[in-house]
Amino acid sequence: MTHFINYGCLDKFQSAYRPGFSRETALLCVTNDILCSVNSGNLVLLVLLDLSSAFDTINQRMLLQRLSSEAGIQGAALQWIASYLAERSQRVIVGSASSEAVPLVCGVPQGSVLGPLLFSVYVSQLRRVIERFQMGRQFFANDTQILSSSPPPPTRQWLGMRFNDLNLVLR
Repeated sequence: MTHFINYGCLDKFQSAYRPGFSRETALLCVTNDILCSVNSGNLVLLVLLDLSSAFDTINQRMLLQRLSSEAGIQGAALQWIASYLAERSQRVIVGSASSEAVPLVCGVPQGSVLGPLLFSVYVSQLRRVIERFQMGRQFFANDTQILSSSPPPPTRQWLGMRFNDLNLVLR
């Protein structure tokens, strides 16, 4: 985990997967940011994102590229992670009946120690878009809270620019 923190791949506003942080940390931070903005006379836009099936939809090739370019993972370590992700399958078992195994071509294993860290690296581009527009953020696992404040009234263009860039990253 230290490696990911040192390379800036684990966002300082991520309240999951880090010692000393929790759901309560995320909730308190978002509440504080909203109250500070409102007390300053600003209007607040809060966007709540729940990336459905987030761990299941990760493009493994893209993840490996980001691990190399953004997290500095190279050589044997990168090959080990590629091997960890490769040739996985899934099946459904109900009672004594079992389906055929289906190969998995995307995603990272859920419930693993490595899965959340890999997910955090994968979504690091979302953080950059949020920072570019100087918006606040708070992450908890695959849930994202994005805050933006503006003196009243916010313009349609102001809202549209923020939503357009977020949409580009989340496709």
